[in-house]
Amino acid sequence: KDCLPTMGPYDGLLLRFVDDFLLITRNQSLAKEFYTIMSRGIPEYNCFINAKKTVLNFEIDQDGYVHPLEHVQWIPWCGLLFNTRTLDVQTDFSRYIGKDISNSMTIVCHSKPFQSLKQKTIQAVKLKCHSLLLDSDVLGQKTVLTNIYQSFLLTAIKFSANVRALLRGQRSSPFAKFFIGIISNCIFAFHTAATRKCRWEGSSESTFTISKQVCFWLGWHAFYIILKKRKTCHFRLLHMLHKKQQAVSIPKKVKAALEEVTCTSISRDLFKILY
Repeated sequence: KDCLPTMGPYDGLLLRFVDDFLLITRNQSLAKEFYTIMSRGIPEYNCFINAKKTVLNFEIDQDGYVHPLEHVQWIPWCGLLFNTRTLDVQTDFSRYIGKDISNSMTIVCHSKPFQSLKQKTIQAVKLKCHSLLLDSDVLGQKTVLTNIYQSFLLTAIKFSANVRALLRGQRSSPFAKFFIGIISNCIFAFHTAATRKCRWEGSSESTFTISKQVCFWLGWHAFYIILKKRKTCHFRLLHMLHKKQQAVSIPKKVKAALEEVTCTSISRDLFKILY
């Protein structure tokens, strides 16, 4: 408080999680002052920033003037990405790039492996059910749909890694119906959890406005795309996933929006994960 610039209730928002700071403000003078203080450091508190890890959406010229950087659209902070124009929030998956997903999870090894697979898959998708990523009153619809789809993609990647370890080279065909059941339960659990997490205290209505049909369409599509990497192993399962997705009734306008958010380029970091 003694060292940082004074902020009024409408000046912006300053967040700190352990040693990671995030300042959101429309006040250029405040942003400049905060950056100047932090880059200089606060020795009495042994507070110094790492210039290599500092991200700004503006630059300060030699005369001290602030210039916006139009190309900086997303700023990472504590595993999240903040859009500098809309304040939409997405998950930052860059930490997974080029890494084997198996190294960041516990592979199914249990006396009842198939039951454990079901529990782990549902747990994995529930971890991504947070109002910060799903609240339609706060985020744009495209961002909410993207966050849902990416949650299913990551869950499908973990599911694929678990199934691969479980089957040990066998084809999944004998278990295709069981796996479809797991995926269906996973999508249903996500929609239920998301609806609950986005219900504000004292309110009976949820601010998660995405229908169950849309969630199922995105879920079936995500698992199909991920498991398609191993066509030979999952031939029957892929056929069933495709039929499930085709059976979901979606209006044309909504389907166009879903096809836009499922574009590979939007989730390119997830497709760089090894599994």
